Formats: sequence, C-alpha cells, structure tokens
Amino acid sequence: MRLKIIIYDDDRKMRRRMARVIRGINKGAEIHVFKETQDALDYVAEHQPEVAFISTENEDGRGYFLIKRMKYLSPRTNVIAVASEYRYLKELTELRVSGYVTEGITKETVSEEMENLRYAV
Repeated sequence: MRLKIIIYDDDRKMRRRMARVIRGINKGAEIHVFKETQDALDYVAEHQPEVAFISTENEDGRGYFLIKRMKYLSPRTNVIAVASEYRYLKELTELRVSGYVTEGITKETVSEEMENLRYAV
C-alpha cells in the first residue's frame, strides 16, 4: 500500500514548493495537491489519507476549517498545519493535529514531522 499524502494551500507557488519538498522526502508516496477546500474534503472522505499538510495562512480561516472538517471525516489522518506563525494554535491543539510547521517547508521540517506522526502509517 502506498502512503497517501494531501497538500492544501490556496497559493499556487506554495503548493508547488510543498509538493516538491514532500515528494523528495516521501519517494513512492501518492501525493495529491488541492487549491479548493471542497475538493480536498471530497478526497479525504473517499480515500482517508495517512498524512495531510494544510496551510492555515488563509485570511478567512479556510485552512483551519478544512482541518476541523477533515478530523471529523478522517480522524486518523495525521494533519500537519503549515503557517509562518502560530495561528489557531490552541484550536489546533484541541483538534489533536499531528504537527505544526512554522519555519517554512524544508526537507528538514518535513522529515521531522514525518518521523513524529501521531498515528502510525
């Protein structure tokens, strides 16, 4: 079985960067990239991915609400929040996200999060 990872960010440049770094670390993983929250939710409901890198940088909170809904649809998906600052930290902690990346998406930060997932993959 191939590891299923999703990426969500409404910024095209960041989606590409995240995908490139995550693919470099997780060779052979099935990676799906989303710009629209509903598309991401539809995928999560059907495929129950093991890992999700979700940006919470959106002005209107779409990333946070996506995580909240995802945890309901797929409670054992390891959700890693991605932001330049600790937005929604209290709320995300209560949702039991697996990790939080604030230093930027690098090989080091992705590797660290993948090595410390909340749920086994």
